[in-house]
Amino acid sequence: MVVSKVGPGNDIAHHCSRLETLELANNLISSWDVVAAIVAQVPSLRRLDLSDNRLCSWTTASPEAFQHLTALSLNNVDMSWSLMTKLADQLPALEELHLCKNNISELAPAPNMPNLKLLNLEANAIGQWEQLFHLRSLPALTTLLVNNNPLPDLGLRVAQDNAFPKLEAFSCSRTNIQQWTTVDAVSLLLPGVHVTALTILRVPICCGGGGAVVVVVAGAV
Repeated sequence: MVVSKVGPGNDIAHHCSRLETLELANNLISSWDVVAAIVAQVPSLRRLDLSDNRLCSWTTASPEAFQHLTALSLNNVDMSWSLMTKLADQLPALEELHLCKNNISELAPAPNMPNLKLLNLEANAIGQWEQLFHLRSLPALTTLLVNNNPLPDLGLRVAQDNAFPKLEAFSCSRTNIQQWTTVDAVSLLLPGVHVTALTILRVPICCGGGGAVVVVVAGAV
């Protein structure tokens, strides 16, 4: 069954009033009003996956419907960063956000998400570390995933001056890192005492005759 709209009445509320997680990925939902109508009938809902839908520009008559969500997946929905910053104001409780495969390249300004702990930006078009540094203003951010982005090498001084003091886990695998000094620089982005994982996998660091290597730094403290 493919979902594209909401049926009449309150059938969702009648059958799913205690639902906490809702998977609506790979459907034909194009309107945020449809999403709001569904979510409004499930006040217990905390986790929502809308990946692989083609949602139109953010507009809905019921923005308050999203205020209780703590986790939201918007992978491959053609979501721009500017649209995300507008949507953020309606997500005050959000702690986890997945925005993979949206061709995002710029991250300014940072969204107003005071409780966001995990941000997944894998498989986008972020090609500058400076864009990631905008996210330092997210006060609760502890996990940042930027795998499969064309991030280049990073200087030690730049990293030291733009550290994420509260970040505990960071992953930048399958990027364009080519120098070993960048591995040291990336570690400087996480100066906190509660760091649990720093992962760098499958990056084209040249060694000897030149070739891809695998680098993993885990359990850093």
